[in-house]
Amino acid sequence: MKKIFQYLLGLSKIGIKDNASYIEIKQVQMVNIIAITCIIPPLIFTIINFNDGRLLLALINFLTSFSYLIVIFLQYHHRQNAAKILLVGFNFLLFFTSALLFRNAGEYFLISIIIISMLLFDNSIKLVIWGVILVIAILIVYAFPDLNLFPAVPYDRGLYNIVCALI
Repeated sequence: MKKIFQYLLGLSKIGIKDNASYIEIKQVQMVNIIAITCIIPPLIFTIINFNDGRLLLALINFLTSFSYLIVIFLQYHHRQNAAKILLVGFNFLLFFTSALLFRNAGEYFLISIIIISMLLFDNSIKLVIWGVILVIAILIVYAFPDLNLFPAVPYDRGLYNIVCALI
């Protein structure tokens, strides 16, 4: 167990510059930890949703995992701002789309994005605008509960997503 923890700690340091400030180091580590821990679950759901015939949701899950891999790649190449934008921006689109179309509790991941954004970005005006966009997205999900373009995922998958988002 100790070796696994040391390995994960090493992975969390991908892309840290020698001259980085304490805040920059913590932001890089936070982005890495989020990306590393979030790669596997969407891959598993890619397989599950593909087998269930939810091809669009399987694609969304695959793109989610792939985006986390790109985040790690950007971090490794010291492109922290691009990694942050990809982490919150692209995943916003994926979570919003899956929440709206498949009722998989993806809106809880949008709440996580609000919190992550507050920890990663320090421009108050942009944070307020981004927060308003995220709140509107969540309201849209709840405003159109009967948008039945695709069958909703089973209740337990939604519950799993809620737990993961809160963690």
